[in-house]
Amino acid sequence: GHGHGTHCAGTIGAIGGNTKGVTSLNPDPSKFSFFIGKGLKDSGSGTLSGVLTAVQACVEKGANIISMSLGGGGFSATANETFSRYYEEEGVLL
Repeated sequence: GHGHGTHCAGTIGAIGGNTKGVTSLNPDPSKFSFFIGKGLKDSGSGTLSGVLTAVQACVEKGANIISMSLGGGGFSATANETFSRYYEEEGVLL
């Protein structure tokens, strides 16, 4: 679907200085690329497994920064350990 994640990606990836729509801090689209890893359903619900699979796919594609808008649920030691490992071993900011 075209929900919150699509909106966030569009805002982050907007090209500056082209007089079209919104802009971001990105004046040069050759300086980064997107890989969209969908971890939740269009309704916004999902599982920890789905989120972790999407994060893993992003890391495998070479992501340096992974932006997620997650809410609800409680603390997950599994997610915390996974995200910490990607940061410490791969230099990926989540």
